[in-house]
Amino acid sequence: MVLTSAKSPVRIHAIDWLRVLTVLDIFLFHVLHIFDFDPAAAIKNTETSLAASVFIFFSMQWSVQLLFLLAGSSNWFSLRTRPRQAYMRERVWRLLIVPADPPATVETLATKVSDDAPTDNKDLERALHAAIKKVTQSVTDMRFNTSISEMNKFVNEATAATAIPRPWFEAFVKILSPFAPHVCEEIWQRLGHTTTIAYEPWPAYDEAKLARDTLKIGVQVMGKLRSEIEVPADATQETILATAKADQKVQGFIAGKEIKREIYVKGKLVNLVVG
Repeated sequence: MVLTSAKSPVRIHAIDWLRVLTVLDIFLFHVLHIFDFDPAAAIKNTETSLAASVFIFFSMQWSVQLLFLLAGSSNWFSLRTRPRQAYMRERVWRLLIVPADPPATVETLATKVSDDAPTDNKDLERALHAAIKKVTQSVTDMRFNTSISEMNKFVNEATAATAIPRPWFEAFVKILSPFAPHVCEEIWQRLGHTTTIAYEPWPAYDEAKLARDTLKIGVQVMGKLRSEIEVPADATQETILATAKADQKVQGFIAGKEIKREIYVKGKLVNLVVG
């Protein structure tokens, strides 16, 4: 099996391998529960250090790590991403599940995710397609770390949104599932599905949905961020520089001063050097 060659046709099936390993991950997770394995007790009990090691191994997304091992890749899923990964899982869960208010113990489904939610939220839709594209490419290229940050952008948009179309949320859960198989399997069941998410088709992204009508450009004065402007996506450099200099916040730092240099980093920022 060759997964490391950039030209290998097997490489494009990395997602399929990851999904197969995810199924095994879920199966073994349930096996632990069948034998009443308590991870908290195992970790506290020094006599069950082997059992604790087994639990920790599987809880660290072994399916992802094993895929790296099969590929012979040195770009392992960094331990530094795990706190962010766990934080994102919790936020995704709260998009769908409303915690029980004591003394009640039963969680309820949120109304934020629904079939009737409007589909005119372009920022949310763009974030979804950007996440699908990034995860698809990063899994194929064995660069999992970049997936987490891109998926987090969708979660940020979804958290800020008043409503989330159910198909969009389900598509996101699908791309998150290889990284968080257990919680995504639970979410999938809560959404009313009776089959495992591991057999669902991988979502496709639409390049046209990634286009932006406007750009947000940071404006620096002497290297320090002073403001942010929003301009049309097709605005020329001259228009962007003029808008930046006319910004009210920027005016407070350049008024009465000579602008010695204007630096524009395309699509990102403007830096004004004054003297």
